[in-house]
Amino acid sequence: MHLSLEHCGLRTPSLHWIGVLLTVPLLAVAPVRTDEVRVRLFEEAAPRALVVSAEQGLVFLAGAGPDNVLAELAPHQQATIRMRGADLHVTLGETAFYALSLRILPHDGALLDVEVAEGRTPVAPRRYPGRLTVSIDPSDTPTIRLINHVALDAYVACVVAREYGFEDLEGAKAMAVLVRTFVLRAAGTLGDAYDIVDHRLAQQYDGMIPLTDAAREAARQTEGEVLTYHGELVEAVYFSSSGGHTADNDAVWEGRPVPYLRGVSDPYDAASPQARWHTALPRRQLLDALSEQYDLDAEGFYIGERSRDGRVQTVQLIHGDGIAREIPSNGFRLLVNHRFGQNSLKSTLFDVRRTGNAYVFEGRGFGHGVGLNQHGALEMARQGFGYRDILAFYFTDVTVQQRGEATPQPFLKETPAAAANATGKTPRNTPSRRVGW
Repeated sequence: MHLSLEHCGLRTPSLHWIGVLLTVPLLAVAPVRTDEVRVRLFEEAAPRALVVSAEQGLVFLAGAGPDNVLAELAPHQQATIRMRGADLHVTLGETAFYALSLRILPHDGALLDVEVAEGRTPVAPRRYPGRLTVSIDPSDTPTIRLINHVALDAYVACVVAREYGFEDLEGAKAMAVLVRTFVLRAAGTLGDAYDIVDHRLAQQYDGMIPLTDAAREAARQTEGEVLTYHGELVEAVYFSSSGGHTADNDAVWEGRPVPYLRGVSDPYDAASPQARWHTALPRRQLLDALSEQYDLDAEGFYIGERSRDGRVQTVQLIHGDGIAREIPSNGFRLLVNHRFGQNSLKSTLFDVRRTGNAYVFEGRGFGHGVGLNQHGALEMARQGFGYRDILAFYFTDVTVQQRGEATPQPFLKETPAAAANATGKTPRNTPSRRVGW
């Protein structure tokens, strides 16, 4: 079946789409799944123009109504969607029309190829399962809001492939349980429009292109399984490498201690390529970055408190002979990585010294250190442990169970009172020397 927009008066771009109901049934379009995740795509890229196509199968472009088909895409045909004021301007070859919002509906399992044609940052083309909705995000700087409505386990498989990436099945299954738990707990925390974003503030979701057989099988074999503590969904956090010991949550994020997020001695990280590392950073540039960020003239810094596993908890910025400001080590790490590259300071488990005009950091591990260690999971799988063993090692007193048996809980909120009462810190030692002068 082919729909000619010319017969509907929608051929020229000068006509504003108001909402004519077209009598084209959508019986052939895949039905809306009730077990879906709504993922906002490309938020960081702030797209102003998108190109959508499908390699195989038809794709319907529809308005808001149940039978409101505006156009269809043949295989390999492209639709370009641009912002024009408060509207979307859609072009397909010589056909063009406006819409307030758009649904992109693949037929019979077709996968959608999406490219950011114009935005804040470039993004490689990606391929997505499920369907898309497109609208204008009414923020101070409007952008296209693109949401992927995708089946839960298809999302889980894609994230496991992107976030874990190893080919061992048991480690991938442990990750699948965590990814599923994370997104189910996140649902509803970002408002009504979508459940989760696709970038590092949540879980990295790049669609189907990175998908592996191990990730797909892990999602299938753990279907419906989540991780719980006393029947409630846990904070399902994970990271790359522990450096020999995982971290207490309150030692990293200064929130209240969480019983199942307790640090453990971790012998399974020894083979990790991130088990030990060092990096050198230019002294003056680092001090300038600290001075700019914290509005002071930093002349050096002390290493302040350390947690019981040796991670730096605070960094004290100095000016003259005094401490000008104390900052959390995680903030210090994020600033360094923002200024000098994402892998510059891989963890807060480090020592530092000045050598000439450089600071030399020597450290262990990669990431925040709380929850599951991915390189550790890989090693445990190699040694014959199952995914439940892996989860039980990195989380304290948890249970793997079906999602229908678990109680959703909101994300933990850190408060000054909770931070003041946090345990697991070693007493403050008076610094014997400063780093940088």
